Amino acid sequence: MAGKVSQRISIRQLIQLALLPALIVSWSALAPALQKEAKSTESEPASVLNKELPESIEDLKALEDQVQKHRKSMMNATVAVVIGNSQGSGVVISKDGYILTAAHVIGRRGQAANVWFPDGTLARAETLGTDHETDAGILRIVEEGEWPFCAMAVPDSYKVGDWCIATGHPGGRREGRPPVIRIGRINNVTPAMIRTDATLVGGDSGGPLFDLKGRVIGINSRIGVSTSWNLHVPVGIYEENWESLSSPAGFLGVGGDPYNRDGPCTITSVSGNSPAFKAGVRVRDVIKKFDDKPIKNFRELVELVSQYAPNKAIEVEIVRNNKTIKLEVTLARKDPYRGIR
Repeated sequence: MAGKVSQRISIRQLIQLALLPALIVSWSALAPALQKEAKSTESEPASVLNKELPESIEDLKALEDQVQKHRKSMMNATVAVVIGNSQGSGVVISKDGYILTAAHVIGRRGQAANVWFPDGTLARAETLGTDHETDAGILRIVEEGEWPFCAMAVPDSYKVGDWCIATGHPGGRREGRPPVIRIGRINNVTPAMIRTDATLVGGDSGGPLFDLKGRVIGINSRIGVSTSWNLHVPVGIYEENWESLSSPAGFLGVGGDPYNRDGPCTITSVSGNSPAFKAGVRVRDVIKKFDDKPIKNFRELVELVSQYAPNKAIEVEIVRNNKTIKLEVTLARKDPYRGIR
């Protein structure tokens, strides 16, 4: 019995020595000694993945081979997301540029974002829907082209004990450094959360969690009580709420003073042919309610409009020359690269 325990301890130490560098540097920078140990392995990846721990050098080599098989596609689909002074990560899950990320990375709908690919390619994107309760968010690249991507796994195709791979940009994007790969195991699964020991740090938020087949099973969300307690949003959340999360922001077409927090929400400009113009909103109108929700200042109006998708008819209550007027406005689709709301 003692000999068996001793053997297990040595195996754990071997695993740590073989895999720990992947926690702090890009996998592409590694030159694992195990690659030099053998030209082939007799272990089947499926059998290794089902073991509680690798039991031999051959098992470790089989595990490494499985990661290397999908390394390039996983890294190519992992992007840095930059919105103003904020940075995070994301993963492209379709060739037309839909990106899964965390809600706290993108904030709200209708914002312009820069998306950096590992090869240095920069693409413009717009933020779509967010669910801050689950921390799920989606962006979409607005430039034409076909983008490298990794498919989403079928929800519930993973279980406690499965190996997993987290990628992202810890500490924020650094020019010339590719996404950093970390390997771990799934420790707990609920409909709203996956918990792993694949270490995350600031900047990894929004990055993907993969299974060993290179499929996205979750999105990095936050760290729990320690760096070995890492929480991820399951892909099932995105699939269940795809329609709302993938909808662009609505466009009203008015301007105001975003720095006047005391109010009121006075309209200083109305875009020609915009939904607001067509509904009868005019300069110097004061918006009091939007969809029956009180509006204190222009910033509140911007935040509220961003929560609505295009083509939705909204009742807007305004005050003009001391008279209250109710108008109906049908929101258009917002272009995040235009300054007017």
